[in-house]
Amino acid sequence: MKPVHLILFFALGATLLPGFAQTISPELLNVVNRLPSGQRNMVINEYERFRSGRGMRAPFQSNAQQRLLPPGSKESPDSDDEVPQGVSLVNPNQGRLELLMQLETMILEDIDFNDETISELEKAKNPESKGRMITLLDRKHDLQNTLEGIMELQLSVIIEETSQASPDQEPELMPFGYDAFDKLSVLESGYHPALQIPRFYSIPSDYEVGPGDFLEIQLFGQQDAQHSVVIGSNGILQFPRIGPINVFEKGSSFQSLKTLIKEKVSEQFGAGVRVSIALSEPRQIKVFLAGEFRKPGQRLVTAGSSLFSLLLESGGFKEIASLRSLTLKRSGSEDLKFDLYDLLLKGLRAESTLKEGDVIFLPSVRNRVWVGGNVLRPAIYEISSNDTLSDIIELAGGFAHRAMSSLITMERVGGDGVGIEFKTLDIAKDGSFGLQNGDRLKVRAVSENKRTAVLVQGEAEHPGPYEWSEGLRISGVLKSLSFLKEDADLNYGLIRRQSLTGSISFLAFSPYDVFAAPGSVKDLNLLKRDELILVSRSDSSKRERAIRPLLEELRYEGKPGYGIPTVRILGMVHFPGEYPYTPGMTVRDLVVAGGGMTG
Repeated sequence: MKPVHLILFFALGATLLPGFAQTISPELLNVVNRLPSGQRNMVINEYERFRSGRGMRAPFQSNAQQRLLPPGSKESPDSDDEVPQGVSLVNPNQGRLELLMQLETMILEDIDFNDETISELEKAKNPESKGRMITLLDRKHDLQNTLEGIMELQLSVIIEETSQASPDQEPELMPFGYDAFDKLSVLESGYHPALQIPRFYSIPSDYEVGPGDFLEIQLFGQQDAQHSVVIGSNGILQFPRIGPINVFEKGSSFQSLKTLIKEKVSEQFGAGVRVSIALSEPRQIKVFLAGEFRKPGQRLVTAGSSLFSLLLESGGFKEIASLRSLTLKRSGSEDLKFDLYDLLLKGLRAESTLKEGDVIFLPSVRNRVWVGGNVLRPAIYEISSNDTLSDIIELAGGFAHRAMSSLITMERVGGDGVGIEFKTLDIAKDGSFGLQNGDRLKVRAVSENKRTAVLVQGEAEHPGPYEWSEGLRISGVLKSLSFLKEDADLNYGLIRRQSLTGSISFLAFSPYDVFAAPGSVKDLNLLKRDELILVSRSDSSKRERAIRPLLEELRYEGKPGYGIPTVRILGMVHFPGEYPYTPGMTVRDLVVAGGGMTG
């Protein structure tokens, strides 16, 4: 039997204003229905006043009514009993937020008009105007409350629309590690704002002295004196009362220079004079940054600075730079290579003290792979030519808790360089599988379809999965009223059921009937993977958020020629709108789904 798509406009004593019913769009109608009934009626009245009373063009338009009525014919008095099929926006790209902003404009216009009228009546000071002023002040209060409701809806729509990203859409992954060095740039003052570490920490034990170094030498004991001296360009230190000293006489290290000076002082002044030697101002040396630095070129750094401190103040790396092949080139020595992944992932800091004329070369990256899905650190990683599947999973932090390690999808450019090849990998069997530049790996999650639990959602005190067993009924999950939140609707709930073929259907139930007669025909049996959806009885936004995803599923389920199994109720019910059709549904059932009558 073809599923029924029913549109019911329930009207007892009052109906929507004809102009609103004929010109409002379904998109706006669904949003306005989320307002409390008093504010909803206020919006309808405001729309009519804005359209007809001001003589302004309405922002909504329906061509459907014009097509349905023959030329020259008049509208039927009952023409507002249904929202005509085909009602559309003037601009099909106009969204719910824009529609709400137009409603806000309408209400603000009327508040201004209302205030002007009140001001005129106050000036008139007629006894007859007092009653009208009271009416206008009440109306202003109602308008302001409605305006607050519209603005809350705007915020709700913004939150909903920004959170509706498709779950199947791949996130945009970034190359790993580059942001760490972009953010860690040392200020000119020599301190990093987060780390608060000096650019120059202390004199390293292997510090090599050279021209330009300033020394503080203090003599104490039988003689007291203090001297500030500098090493000249020829390597000579002019020591007062001792004479010139060749600083390289015993070697180039700072320790050998201290030993040399102590010997000279002892020879000149005797054993009764002791000496303290400190490096007060290390000299500046020139090094060169080459390759894929954001700011390559020559740098002046303090002698004795480490390679790591230079990287911090380098200004960052380009995203085509290789973080695993940083090279320190020094005249007369073999090149030193550094893998910055060891620093970023393991905290291993292989240091090297910089020397005059050093070149730090950052080559371009050669091999990268994309790792996404259920890993702890999804990103684009640089790999070496011999890295394996196990290596790259380790780089990505390992598997996330719901990862399916036996279902890793790999995309690779084919051997002909044209097509894409796909391969499914299992970490237990394919851990040593070799990777190539450009490979894309995605670790799948454990399928939800394999769960045997039932799921409780919505207005429940303890939402989430519950154990399923053969013969389980609703009362076996919702055991008493205490399992429901205070605001839960006791007359209407839904069971979402998915068949083995994947089709979706819904069953309606009454929590009140379940509690009143557990084990009865109204206490429905549950199947594996059933979902119990409990809705709010007073909050239209919560109720709409619970129902809308179900309707979206049904729209995807719809087939040409069969329609969509949904029903709609409008008018004097608490929650007008669209609902899933359930087998054997009656008009009374639909009224219950809409929260009951308002009158």
